[in-house]
Amino acid sequence: MAVPSFDQGDIDRNRSLSILIAVIPVLFFLPLVDESNKNSPFLRFSANEGLLLILTCFASGIGGSIVGIIPILGWIMAALLGIGTSVLYVIGIINAVQGNGKGYPFLNEISIIS
Repeated sequence: MAVPSFDQGDIDRNRSLSILIAVIPVLFFLPLVDESNKNSPFLRFSANEGLLLILTCFASGIGGSIVGIIPILGWIMAALLGIGTSVLYVIGIINAVQGNGKGYPFLNEISIIS
């Protein structure tokens, strides 16, 4: 999927809220309920990324709990899942600070909030 391009003015106006969503992904709903930001493509993209991160962390936690039952190998796999979601978290913050439209690796084609 190609990296979406956003209006630079839209990015400049909404970068701080995008960073807030990247740092605290539970706030992904803010651009959806605020009338002044509802039509911002950049914030809708950021909200989608926040929701994707929450769902990925949830799935990773369940998967880690399941494979963590297996001694040693399962513990290693559970730790790697946790590290992977932490890396996605950092990537999201970096992308929000830079104001680019790069999505998460392996998740950039999923669009829940359009």
